Amino acid sequence: MSDREYDVDLDVLPHRAVARTPVLLPLVGGPGNVAVALDPETGGFVYPPALFGTSRLVLALAPDGRTAAVVDVDPFPASPVVGLHDLATGHERWLASDERESSDHLAQFSPDGTALAVLTTASDPDDDDPETGGLTVVSVIDLAGGVRRRLWTRSKGGWSAESGIGWSPDGRRIAATHLRATDEDDDAIVTVVLDLTGREIAHLDQADLVPPTNAAWVDEDHVVCRFWQDDSWPHVSVDVRDGGRMLVGDGAAPLAGAGQRVFFRGHPEAGPAPTLYAANRDGSDPRPFLTLRGPATLQGCLLAGDPTGRPPR
Repeated sequence: MSDREYDVDLDVLPHRAVARTPVLLPLVGGPGNVAVALDPETGGFVYPPALFGTSRLVLALAPDGRTAAVVDVDPFPASPVVGLHDLATGHERWLASDERESSDHLAQFSPDGTALAVLTTASDPDDDDPETGGLTVVSVIDLAGGVRRRLWTRSKGGWSAESGIGWSPDGRRIAATHLRATDEDDDAIVTVVLDLTGREIAHLDQADLVPPTNAAWVDEDHVVCRFWQDDSWPHVSVDVRDGGRMLVGDGAAPLAGAGQRVFFRGHPEAGPAPTLYAANRDGSDPRPFLTLRGPATLQGCLLAGDPTGRPPR
């Protein structure tokens, strides 16, 4: 892990396109720029000028750091679909959906960068109840041809801030966290693990992916979830083959991960707090990574893939 710490003042960052980036930080609440990118040529952060617009959301970064998955939620109530944004040119290609009255909410690139897993909510033609009549859909989009294949769907579904989606490192499985309507007042948080035929190979109640990305996977067979209990939130590595579990941490969920390190908001120690710090999954060995200053708020932390598993520098 690099010991480098970044101090990013949003008021003075340059606007400059980058061909690729190892770190893309989505922003909310700013004057229009929706992300800052680490320029590997200069070692500083910049505003990619084409990532602009108050309705634009940045969802994921491709393994090669050259393409971002984005969604534009305006004009509402049109159905937002995910698109591909080329960081070097600003060119965008939108990936159409055949789902009825749908919205793409989350997306993650496959480890080889050839496909996109997408979490979508859509209306259910068999259930018109506005409280329970939604579908949760997990799809896979082949990026070469743009063909979207529905992999899995559940009725009485939805999504929330705790939702997530992530590929296993070998690209053979996808884990997704969604909401399921219940007879109680509160919706249930559920994480499912799917193979690429859509078969559900694991079902975890009251559990969300941590982080809510590909980095939730420790290896091809183990995925980390936070289990929502009455007085604790343990982070547990689950063996998706046999259901075996091992405690790996607890408390707040990390935003992102690289190798054995994950990235959390704030800092566990007293004193001025950075916006992001890196630590082991159990919270040990915390080190500041980045402090963000200025008119916007950090929404997430997107990392390009590194075959060595090293965190970004």
